[in-house]
Amino acid sequence: RKAALLKRALSKHLNPKEGGEVDGGGDINVLLYSLLQSVSEREKLRLREAERYHETRVEQLTESAGEERARLIDMGRRMIEDLNKRGAEQLREVRRDALVLREETEEMRGVEERLRGEIASLKLRLHVAEGQKNEATKEAELLREKARGERMLEAAREIFSSPSGVIATSRSMESVDMKQFMMLQREYTALLKDHKLLQEKERSRDEEAEAAVAAGAKSQELEKIG
Repeated sequence: RKAALLKRALSKHLNPKEGGEVDGGGDINVLLYSLLQSVSEREKLRLREAERYHETRVEQLTESAGEERARLIDMGRRMIEDLNKRGAEQLREVRRDALVLREETEEMRGVEERLRGEIASLKLRLHVAEGQKNEATKEAELLREKARGERMLEAAREIFSSPSGVIATSRSMESVDMKQFMMLQREYTALLKDHKLLQEKERSRDEEAEAAVAAGAKSQELEKIG
């Protein structure tokens, strides 16, 4: 409507002959002012609508950003909780493995100690066995020497004694070679001396045997303690 009035006013102003008087531009100014005011109102309305749109958009973006921020925070919290949970599980597994390893180590140490004890016991038994073997060898040698001495003593008695046990007379000595007699006499004296030595060796062997028995008993006590 204002545009139509403005068009008519302009037509009168530009063509005064067609009817209408020129009013000196007063109507035009009023119409122009009214038109500008209308345009200004529309611009203000458009600006207000744009402002409202931007405010709404900003609110939407702010709300969306808040939701995204909350979502990211929740995601990060869940990730941290999951990492903490897995870390705790791995720590428990490591501790469990360490405990098992410690128990196995203690068990191996016990086995090692038992083996050392058994080795020491075997060494002691071997030492005792070697001593017993040496004693048996010595005893066999002593028995052989004793048997030999007894045989030689018996032979000397047969030479120097009569059947009735009386020492032979000079008459019975006539049938004996003097050289052989002197040799047998020396052997007889040596045999008596050896016989005494054998007796001393037997006493020494008995003492060593008693010491070996005592050592064996001590080794058994050590084995029980071990």
